[in-house]
Amino acid sequence: MKNILCILGVLFSVQIFAQEDPVKWTATQVKEGKDNLIKINAKMEDHWHIYSMHLTEEFGPIPTTITFSENENIEFLGKIEEDKPKREKDANFDMVIDYFDVSADFKQKVKVKGETSVKVSVYYMCCNDKKCLPPKEEIIEVKLK
Repeated sequence: MKNILCILGVLFSVQIFAQEDPVKWTATQVKEGKDNLIKINAKMEDHWHIYSMHLTEEFGPIPTTITFSENENIEFLGKIEEDKPKREKDANFDMVIDYFDVSADFKQKVKVKGETSVKVSVYYMCCNDKKCLPPKEEIIEVKLK
């Protein structure tokens, strides 16, 4: 009986985590002046946040990481830029951390040769003021011209 209750408890908690998805990701090609960009946007539900790509703490939350699939028709120019994050004490980690709430934009300058597409992989952790969800990977395909 105890084994059955343990298994049901694990399945129930996995189901709860599977249903929570407080961050929605999109990726699009945009022009800013002469620059051709891949813009990755995160929209967070109320009270949820994700972390900057540039965390320096050894222990704490998982920073957001963005990578692109290889494509010989795309030249990636420079590093990924992110919006300016908020910097405040995070209750979950009891430290001052850079994070984004409501929304965040990440931009990568590119040079594109012809029509093609690229897969964007975003690995991130999201938290609210009471808990953090396990780190998650989202893969988004972007068509480029």
